[in-house]
Amino acid sequence: MDDHAEDVQAVLMNPPWENSFTKDKQSRKISIDDFKKGFQISTKVMKDGLVFIWVEKELICDLIKCFEAQDFFYVENVCYVMLDQIKKKGIDDSRDIDISDSFVREDY
Repeated sequence: MDDHAEDVQAVLMNPPWENSFTKDKQSRKISIDDFKKGFQISTKVMKDGLVFIWVEKELICDLIKCFEAQDFFYVENVCYVMLDQIKKKGIDDSRDIDISDSFVREDY
């Protein structure tokens, strides 16, 4: 990120997450483990601000731990609607998927 931004107050991210519903493991998808290994926001990019990141609910706990390791703190989760017509087919196709309920994997 250092090459693309400096002293910002907010970052909005929508990583192409690899998940249990990913039918083909494309190279463009990222696992939570790979994200945690490569993710870092330096103080050059943001000293104080907000990070908005879209994530499947089953990955939230792992993502919070990743951010807390960099001195970010979980404040609240929000929902936003992506108005991207390119992704409309994928959203429509996912309506038939049985989405899992939220669950606790470990004490936090």
